[in-house]
Amino acid sequence: MTATFEEKTYENYFNIELASRSKVVYPIGQAQEGFLGFDSSAFSRHSALWHFFKHPLWPIRPLRGVELRTIARDMEDYLSVVIDNIPVNLKVNLLFQYKRPEIITRSSGKEWRHWRRNYFRYEVYQRQQELLENIDSQVGSKVLTLYACPAFHDHNDLVSAHISRSIINNSNFTRASDLAGHHYNTFTDPGTISMAFSEPEPIKSVDIVETINSFSDSQQRNSEENNRNFIINFSKQIESVTLQGSSYSDAFRQLRDAVDNITNYQLFYSFITMYNFRQVTGLQWLITY
Repeated sequence: MTATFEEKTYENYFNIELASRSKVVYPIGQAQEGFLGFDSSAFSRHSALWHFFKHPLWPIRPLRGVELRTIARDMEDYLSVVIDNIPVNLKVNLLFQYKRPEIITRSSGKEWRHWRRNYFRYEVYQRQQELLENIDSQVGSKVLTLYACPAFHDHNDLVSAHISRSIINNSNFTRASDLAGHHYNTFTDPGTISMAFSEPEPIKSVDIVETINSFSDSQQRNSEENNRNFIINFSKQIESVTLQGSSYSDAFRQLRDAVDNITNYQLFYSFITMYNFRQVTGLQWLITY
């Protein structure tokens, strides 16, 4: 039985709770939309389109729109101020893949013989796993890649966990590198040993809050000159890995080419790169400090 809630709902609740319980920042998405003042946008000089949307000045005033480079210039200035004013040293990048579980309640389940009780299961998509493994191997200590999956399947339990701020305590976290060669991950309880398949392999769950706080408490600084370079260089590495023959490379390249006229605005371009990365792969980017 597949969970009765949407993966996106779990993701949103999880992000809210993680931000309140650990030292992380969410670099992309809401901040940019809030600054620019829109959720979606379009650029068109076709007057009939704006007439259709009842633009109040059509056809009296010509519609010029705003060029992307103008937006990029303003956003570069804005983001530079924000990043330069962060009073702490950004330390480690996190990439989360949120999973919606199915609950197995019958002995006919393929992994039942290993648990002999109800258990949760999620599929490891091989093209995504391959990308995560490549990121781990090429980016190394600058990034931690994780799967996050709730240990419940009912939407009522999800809402209750959100209200009681216990989403994290009722989730299972697994390093992507631990699932190399596997197609499914299974577990019975949050924060315990999971069992990966096809060939059974026990895997210890990650204590995500403790792990993030250990990064934050560490006196070690990132190897970059400043937080600006930390973000720019990480996005360059992600862009390079994603374009290196991954299953996502064609789609990612098309999105990259659509904004290739703003590469001089390095910080803004980095955020756009990571935004496109998420759109294509579904992976959430966070940074610990």
